Amino acid sequence: MLASITLREHEELCSTSLDLVGCVKSWFEISDKSDFSYSKSWNPVKVRHIETGENRTVFETKVMKGSLFVKSSYFVGVDWIVPGKLKIEVQPKVEEGKRVDYIKLLSEGLLNPEAEENADDLYTIDWDATPVPCSSENGNFKLFLAILFVGLMKKLLKKGLRRAYYPKEAVLSHKIKGKIAFSKLQRNIPSKVALSLTCKFDEFGFDSPENRLLKEALKLSKRIIQNCKSCSDSGPFLISEIGRQLKFFELVTTLSNLKPVKILKPNPFFKDYGTCLRIANELLFFQSLDRPMDSSANLVPPYWINMPKLFELFVLKELRSRIHYPHWVKYHFCSNYQELDYFGTSQYEEIPFFVADAKYKPHYITSSIEKEDIRQVAGYARFSSVYENLGLSGENKLIPCLIIYTNQSCPEKLELDKISCCKGYEQIYKVGIALPTL
Repeated sequence: MLASITLREHEELCSTSLDLVGCVKSWFEISDKSDFSYSKSWNPVKVRHIETGENRTVFETKVMKGSLFVKSSYFVGVDWIVPGKLKIEVQPKVEEGKRVDYIKLLSEGLLNPEAEENADDLYTIDWDATPVPCSSENGNFKLFLAILFVGLMKKLLKKGLRRAYYPKEAVLSHKIKGKIAFSKLQRNIPSKVALSLTCKFDEFGFDSPENRLLKEALKLSKRIIQNCKSCSDSGPFLISEIGRQLKFFELVTTLSNLKPVKILKPNPFFKDYGTCLRIANELLFFQSLDRPMDSSANLVPPYWINMPKLFELFVLKELRSRIHYPHWVKYHFCSNYQELDYFGTSQYEEIPFFVADAKYKPHYITSSIEKEDIRQVAGYARFSSVYENLGLSGENKLIPCLIIYTNQSCPEKLELDKISCCKGYEQIYKVGIALPTL
């Protein structure tokens, strides 16, 4: 019988169930020891890591003193603790009785032009693992992929579709092109069609397998969004946007075979194609998974959504909507082998120029900012390249630092005129912002 553990983000569970403890303990004994770390008391801790730009822990499992301990991180998704026997579901956190709406968080973040560059870090899927039965609360991952795909396609289509060579077969009259399909020649050819031959040749145009896949994925995304009740607010806008995008595919035929399409070679002018084709392949794969018999659950491969990265993109959109020209915000500026979240200039008196960091840490509502986070953002503000970009080279000035964290008692709009100073620090400020909820 399949057992399940359900947690919220950054939550820990202690279970004394003999069945669960025995199941996990037996799995530990046959698991690869390189997957373990060890606690101070030398109890083995199995850590589930994923690669999303950097190595991150999504959950930890350990057995200690006859009890099973499972701790989640700031990732939402489903996975196996013991393949085929014990699964884990991590659901969005609940703030003041309302669940965080990561679909709306994604929709807001996709308004940034940098969304495509960070798409690989937003989620990860384990295609090699056995699919997991998933509850309806976590079954919105298809919707997540569909909205992400539509958002990235909007940027891709600004440059138009990519033309490419693709195989074509046609009956030509009075001429030969490419190779003659001799297998389709008739022995007794009527005189009227004696000069018509079936030829196979390469055509250069829009009707390539890649564009057919993108068209099929758009149509599938439309069905997913139409069938989703939780998408009632933004649904009409997304359906309208998909209809607009499908007009670009009028010269593209329907994909006859729904097998994955090989990703095209990178092209500097069509850099978005690789990401969009990968997500299109993933959408078609999800569509091919069957629902278990006599079950309301969906079958999905193990996946994890990176909530801190979604929060980063959400904050970037808010910063840019509050800071007006000629002021500006840069995102993920690299210097000294490190990457800043944001820095720029603003029209606000306390932060005419600033370095900012987004922290997906709701406990900052009641506790002071952690020293490590202050050291991190203060260190970024000392880079000479940051001073140069802000036009402050040679000036003996402290650059104000801003830490933006989640706080459901604040508005969903970033209020940069209501930042507060961190007690005991000069030019270190913090401000909260509410996340979209259901």
